[in-house]
Amino acid sequence: MDKEEIKRKLRAKAAQDPKLKRAIAHTERSKVEIPVRRSEPVEIEMETPIRAAEPTAGPTTKPKAESGTKSNKPHKPKNPKRRHSAGKLVLEIFIGLTIVALVGMCVYMIKDSFASESTKYEALKTAYDSLLKENEASGAENLALKEEIDALYEENERLNVQLSDLESIIGGIELKEAEAEANPYDDTYVSEYYVTKKKSWNLIENVTTKGDTTDFIEINDKFYYAIYSPKAVTINKYDSNKELISSEKADVSQGQYYDFGTDCEYVTLSYSDKKTYFVSTGILTGSKERPDRGNYFYVVGKNAPANVSLSYAGRCLKSGGTILVLPGTYIDNVDVQNKTANIIGVDKNLCSLISYDKDYYKPPLEVSAGKIANLTIEAVSDGRHDSELSAYGIHADFNYLTDKTLTIDNCVVKSDYNSSFGIGLRRGTITISNCVFDDIFFHDSADADIKGEQNIKLINNSFTDMTIHSQEREGAKINVTFKNNKFKSLTTMNAVSGGSYEGYFKGLMGFTLTDDSSGNSVADVNY
Repeated sequence: MDKEEIKRKLRAKAAQDPKLKRAIAHTERSKVEIPVRRSEPVEIEMETPIRAAEPTAGPTTKPKAESGTKSNKPHKPKNPKRRHSAGKLVLEIFIGLTIVALVGMCVYMIKDSFASESTKYEALKTAYDSLLKENEASGAENLALKEEIDALYEENERLNVQLSDLESIIGGIELKEAEAEANPYDDTYVSEYYVTKKKSWNLIENVTTKGDTTDFIEINDKFYYAIYSPKAVTINKYDSNKELISSEKADVSQGQYYDFGTDCEYVTLSYSDKKTYFVSTGILTGSKERPDRGNYFYVVGKNAPANVSLSYAGRCLKSGGTILVLPGTYIDNVDVQNKTANIIGVDKNLCSLISYDKDYYKPPLEVSAGKIANLTIEAVSDGRHDSELSAYGIHADFNYLTDKTLTIDNCVVKSDYNSSFGIGLRRGTITISNCVFDDIFFHDSADADIKGEQNIKLINNSFTDMTIHSQEREGAKINVTFKNNKFKSLTTMNAVSGGSYEGYFKGLMGFTLTDDSSGNSVADVNY
């Protein structure tokens, strides 16, 4: 390719590239030819900028500068290829840095995200650990609280026992004070059930009689009065001068209650049956006030001005007091095991205490000390229960009996579930007399601290079976007396060993038959 062709192509290229155009123009002005080696033809690519040829070795003739003009010293043109490579390098560096920046940013973001999640995880872990510790602390607190509650419960039980003992002591003291005021309802008069020629069972005073009519009984208008007699009575009312106000014949066979008012200050009672009661009612049957003496004596009956259950009377009764039960059927569970209680019915054929509850701990009557008389007491099956160990008719197996007495007289006692009587002796005396029942189960004290001398007496009873167990306590002494009882069989057992001890009654460890035991239908219990 000749020079003209090269120039022509350069010019054509320069038309599109201003920089190349300026370089060519500058070359023409300096009149410098671009040397080309003949042996190495040069091919110029249109897309590649032209680099100026390097000057050849050896001396060269410099054109003389025209006077008065600037020197036309040849200008070495810039290498466009090198500039292009530099730009490309810069671009690559820029792109590389951008990529590095982007990667760094991504790494930072990922790292930040991981750091954030890690922070959240640490926070959650800290919260979880805190909750775990709180839960452990709560568990420990709950356990401590449970132990504290258990301790409080035990303390409460202990205090209840102490309170019961205290109430008994206080009740005994108050009873003695009441006796000093001639209260006729203490143990002294429990056997005097009814009006006699000498005394009437009356809260206000001991009333003497003239024939079959009582002496004047002073009336307290703050009280109601209950009157019971199997036969009709005549009630005579008097004013303050003992002038007769009125006479009234009344049927009191179910027990009747009277409010004599303020005009009547005295009453006499004409009767034809010695089992006649004339009593003030105390607080439970609607007295106008609540006299303290009412805590010792309550009257319970279906015609009472106040609707009071027998169990409620039992709860309110002070130790040593008496409940008079008028005719009626009382479906109830009476618990007087922590006091001395006298519960007297007017007639065992008219006064019934019945429970339909099978529960061993809810028999008709739980009692420890005092006197139970003239009642029919039954644990009656409703036909829905089986015959496993359950309620007795009367259950008397409580430590309150210690050094006290319990008398059960003239009663009918039955249980459809268990023995009629379930008795646990203590250091004291239990007497059962003139009763009709199915069977009786008793044992000596299981408490080694109150084993001592224990006594049980069965006199003039009619029943079927008797079962006696010994707890085999060393040093226990149990005296058993049987007089004039009619029954069929006797079963005995040493509850611990099942064996027999020589020298004791029926081989029962600690048991002795008293020498006055006689008149029984079973020869084994006659001395």
